[in-house]
Amino acid sequence: MFITDDEPIKMIAQIEASIKYFEEEETLHIYGQQMWHDNAYIVGNRAALQRLQDQITQALQYGEKKDVFFPNDGEGYDLYVACVDDQFNWENLEAPYHDTEIFEKRKQPTKAFNKYKIDG
Repeated sequence: MFITDDEPIKMIAQIEASIKYFEEEETLHIYGQQMWHDNAYIVGNRAALQRLQDQITQALQYGEKKDVFFPNDGEGYDLYVACVDDQFNWENLEAPYHDTEIFEKRKQPTKAFNKYKIDG
């Protein structure tokens, strides 16, 4: 949960909105590229895609946002979204491909995040 206000009434509204998300049944799958020119996919129901949209909006506004999503097996995962500035050094990040037959085990893109402690 990411609280953006310091007024108690607004904070409560944000907390209640966050709780509402977890009460809805939502499912989100993210499939990354295995190698160059491969397709990437995001598949979710309406509730999950709306929450992903909210997460991206908050990352655009505040620079970063973390949220929890669930695939259809119910095993939750943290999804981090970072909005980096135009001067960001992309050389600090490895390519996102994950086919271990072609690429070595890849490091997490933690250098794009400053507000969240990410092990990787």
